[in-house]
Amino acid sequence: MTDDPTHPFPVPPAQVLEVVADAYGLTLPDLISHRQHPVWVEARRAAYQLLHEESRLSWPQIATVMNRSRSLLKGPRSRTADPAAVEILRVRLHLNGHQTSLW
Repeated sequence: MTDDPTHPFPVPPAQVLEVVADAYGLTLPDLISHRQHPVWVEARRAAYQLLHEESRLSWPQIATVMNRSRSLLKGPRSRTADPAAVEILRVRLHLNGHQTSLW
């Protein structure tokens, strides 16, 4: 989280996207695509949340990174990703991705 004293530096957005894509078995183009496959949508929701919390990006910055218009991010903020999956991804980020698979 943003105010966590044990996490003083933001995680680079590229690292967040790499860890999320790898955990869900996607490529980076899949993750930022506009296709609506349920797994991809869940992965994007996790990416939005982690980009905001771990990379400390603003929502307009996240929209730019994820190739979205700012208005498209209004929905995902209200429909968050699975908290357990996000927590596992957060651990993977802090371990620099040195873990096998999310599922």
